[in-house]
Amino acid sequence: MELMRKYFGKNADAEDLYRSLFWQIAFLSLFGAIMLFSTTYTTSLLLHSSPLSLFIKGMIWIALGWVAFSVASRLIPSQIGNWTVPILLVSILALMVVLLPGLGRSVLGARRWIPIGPFQFQPSEFVKLALALFVAKVLSSKRRSFNFRESTLPVMIILAVIGLLVMAEPDMGTTMVVAVIAFGSLALAGIPKKQLVLIAALGSVLGVYFAFGQSYRAQRLMSFLHPWAQRTGASYQEVQSLAAFASGHIFGTGLGAGQAIWGYLPNASSDFIFAVVAQQLGLIGSFVLVLQMVLLVVTLLRIASRAAVSFDGIFVGSVACWIGGQAILNIGAVEGILPVTGVPLPLISSGGSSTIVVMCALGLARATLRNSKVEFAVLNSDSNVGNYRMSSRRSRSVGPFDHLIARVISSLKDRKAKSAFASGRSGRSERLGKGGRGSGSLRVEGGDRFSGRRNRLREVSYSPEGTRTGSRR
Repeated sequence: MELMRKYFGKNADAEDLYRSLFWQIAFLSLFGAIMLFSTTYTTSLLLHSSPLSLFIKGMIWIALGWVAFSVASRLIPSQIGNWTVPILLVSILALMVVLLPGLGRSVLGARRWIPIGPFQFQPSEFVKLALALFVAKVLSSKRRSFNFRESTLPVMIILAVIGLLVMAEPDMGTTMVVAVIAFGSLALAGIPKKQLVLIAALGSVLGVYFAFGQSYRAQRLMSFLHPWAQRTGASYQEVQSLAAFASGHIFGTGLGAGQAIWGYLPNASSDFIFAVVAQQLGLIGSFVLVLQMVLLVVTLLRIASRAAVSFDGIFVGSVACWIGGQAILNIGAVEGILPVTGVPLPLISSGGSSTIVVMCALGLARATLRNSKVEFAVLNSDSNVGNYRMSSRRSRSVGPFDHLIARVISSLKDRKAKSAFASGRSGRSERLGKGGRGSGSLRVEGGDRFSGRRNRLREVSYSPEGTRTGSRR
């Protein structure tokens, strides 16, 4: 219980969240690897005469995902903010390339993949990460002014471009996830409620139009309402999923057992892997997996609230909306609560592009806990005594960050400040000889900490003669 309170309690600090996020991802990754073997060994045995061929391929993607996670954990999102637009343009270009005949690969009427040697890459997964970075860049640069033309409109334009390209594949499930990322980021950033209502209404109208714009989508939607009426046609996959749920009971049939993995349930290792979890591990295993997904989203939201800069906070919030929204769409479809949209379950479903991109996003989210940078506003910079203060709460896009001030104070006393002071002292004789007066360098000496209030920093200005004057604000 002490370990649970430390990593998941309300008083968990940044280091505890840093470790907690790692172990949660490791648990889900291990869970996904076990279910990958349990759902693919029969298909692999029938198609390749080896029970491990598909499992080994999936493990390669999981290993690459951990490499991406390790690299991304060393890249703080706000420090690569200048690369958000190039990353977004590359992802949009990839969405265009996948639609070109001869370059994009079509499977079952959907053109979503670009073949790269023995593997294939899905650009629509990469665009989720690119959109999350772009939205964080746009909303954090406006400092809560949230003018519709400067903040919301650019996000909506990019969302419309991405949505049209993804729907051209076609892939309505990914379009819905991308919309959730954009809308969730805008809501967490704090844009006016009138804009949120307008965006929600417009999105609902467009969703209904695209849902009934094609006959096969309308048929799938209507079959979702009455699955047993078309159990051998449009609702076959959903009915088999419900049958797998029914046979799992409380403790399940056991790993590797059950009829779902023997070809009765299409896409058992990808979009409908949660049905296999329910059949083999029962209600208990399903509950554990759902609970871990909820804990992961809650942890991401807590990390977002503790972000040192608004860019990091909005980005982590968008990742939480991404993973949470995609998990809801997947589990809801498998359980018959929502229409089948064909989105994978994050970190559990097989799929190389999804695994790598999600792991990269989680690595960037984890890296924000290493960022001790705090936004400052500079006032009266022309005076001899520098006048610095913390940015006001309204200038931030994500929550209060008072508990990180102690770390900020220590980070300000780094070697750069010392070297700047040393260089100011070394040029003292030259300035005095010329009759000039130097203002010296500025460093933060210390601060007081009060519960629920911002630290008050003490500014100390060093004069050329070596004396110092201080003022406490």
